[in-house]
Amino acid sequence: GDYPAYYAAVAAALREGAPNPVTAREAAAALDVLEAARRSARDGVTVTL
Repeated sequence: GDYPAYYAAVAAALREGAPNPVTAREAAAALDVLEAARRSARDGVTVTL
């Protein structure tokens, strides 16, 4: 990904009220993936999303 552009967009959202570069729904979906990976590593099983 284009991390510099992403963080510039985050800064603009915080400083200037620009639109968030990631929606709440997208952020929640990313957290679901991270949590599934954590559970898979902990339990040694495949986690279905």
